Amino acid sequence: MADIIKMLLEDLGVYGAVPSTFPELITWIATVTVAASLLAGVLKTCFIICREIGGRWWRR
Repeated sequence: MADIIKMLLEDLGVYGAVPSTFPELITWIATVTVAASLLAGVLKTCFIICREIGGRWWRR
């Protein structure tokens, strides 16, 4: 999971970047938060789909 977030942050260009001003810090925190939220949403959606498919298969 940490590797996926690291790759996502590298793609966004914020991994390893040290913010030098307060506005850059706020932007960096917001970007990291949004990236983590998007990743969590995708994983949650995948788990919900797997649960629904598994539940329908199990009832048959």
